[in-house]
Amino acid sequence: MKSRREAEFNQRRADREERINQIIQARKQEREALRKKIFFVRSEEERLKKLREEEEARKHEGGYPLH
Repeated sequence: MKSRREAEFNQRRADREERINQIIQARKQEREALRKKIFFVRSEEERLKKLREEEEARKHEGGYPLH
């Protein structure tokens, strides 16, 4: 009887640990996805900032806009 109870306990503990590990893995994936989105947005903002600066410089030099 004791070994059956012990086996059930061990199985529940293993199941709980597996669920916890799945949650941890999902959160890691969410953080990684967010990190990549932030990197993309910052890169895009920097690219647009450079384009605006270049266009502004051409206006002051009397050049023509890219459009």
